[in-house]
Amino acid sequence: MKSRTLTLISFITLFTAMAIPVRLLGQLNYIATDFGSLGGSFSAPNTINNRGQIAGSSNLEGDVVGHAFFWEGGKMTDLGTLGGPISVGAGINNSGEVVVGADTPLFGGLQNTMCATTAICRMFVWRKGVRVVPDLGTLEGGTDTAIYDLLSFGQGTSFNNNRHQVIGQADIPITDPNNPPFAISRAFLWDRGLMTDLGVLGDGHNVSASAINDESQVVGDSEFTSGPDPVLNFPPFHAFLWDKGAMTDLQAFPGAKLSIALGISNAGQVVGLSTVPGDVDFHTAAWSNGTVTDLGTFPGDSLSVANAVNQRGRIVGASGGSTTMRAMLWENGAGIDLNTRIPASSGWQLLYAIDINARGQITGWGIHNNPNVISAFLLTPTNDRIDSPGQSARTITGTVLEKKGITLRQLFRHRLAERLRTKN
Repeated sequence: MKSRTLTLISFITLFTAMAIPVRLLGQLNYIATDFGSLGGSFSAPNTINNRGQIAGSSNLEGDVVGHAFFWEGGKMTDLGTLGGPISVGAGINNSGEVVVGADTPLFGGLQNTMCATTAICRMFVWRKGVRVVPDLGTLEGGTDTAIYDLLSFGQGTSFNNNRHQVIGQADIPITDPNNPPFAISRAFLWDRGLMTDLGVLGDGHNVSASAINDESQVVGDSEFTSGPDPVLNFPPFHAFLWDKGAMTDLQAFPGAKLSIALGISNAGQVVGLSTVPGDVDFHTAAWSNGTVTDLGTFPGDSLSVANAVNQRGRIVGASGGSTTMRAMLWENGAGIDLNTRIPASSGWQLLYAIDINARGQITGWGIHNNPNVISAFLLTPTNDRIDSPGQSARTITGTVLEKKGITLRQLFRHRLAERLRTKN
């Protein structure tokens, strides 16, 4: 039985106090836009292209199910489903093509945890009101294709590129020996109707794709051992870079066992997270030219993650602790709380940055005036001066996040539960 249910959000948890220097980054400020929802109390923009078009997911009225959306110029469009209750938008290229993962009304597929319900799930490509690719298909013998971990950990920022290639996850008809009866899932690259299995690191089984750039390079994470680690009690996984048919292990921080790559620029810079020694806490990780760099956390926080990086090397993500969460921007190794780059009078509490385009526009989610609603934001750069900037200390106490137990650490545990393919 497929165990996943669509949860409100997405990202992760990270850890030990390795404070990064915080300084002004050319004092670039932002105008924050709330682009609403499809009627529910949660909305998350998973991806933005260079034209400022946005794709993501939003709860419908009643907060029972969520649908993929396309946003442009103040208008949000519901992209629907494939006959099932749930869909998610996770990738938009400069042509406005949106990659959507959705449930179907069909049952009887392989047992896995990729889908949001027990129904078979598939992926399609939408553009200007039309499903230009109605169904991406499956890997040989499989029944499902999906956006793994629908909204978690920033996955979905770049599920397609400007070459019209698409990535995702697909099940194959082989039972996971570490967790029967669930099927193994593999990352794939779809190109003009042909779906390619990207392979696996070492002797691992399950692989997850997170992002693709315009050079057709793919990043994600892969198990690299055939069995569970004796300390972790599950198969460890490493970030990978797939390029021209070869998968490279990007490794984790020295002394650590786990890492996930979440974003890649056209220049090949990769970002994500890695555990620190002990494999309990995580920090933002950046890989370049074979070297991994720990970007640490915001001072006073213990956890951090990076979700995306643009052509200028600007990195976005989040930092937090047991009662804090803040949307972050990193540039040249220095980090800044994005709340300090918007007016204090805006009413925003920017909690989680998900994607950034070449123009420096940033998408994410946070609290806007109403602490019981999670709202999607678009930050547009401006050179205008802010007389009274927002505060950097961003507590989640008293918000919907506290009520639902949504912290970076809990989201990381959610991620591990899905790696184990169990209910959480």
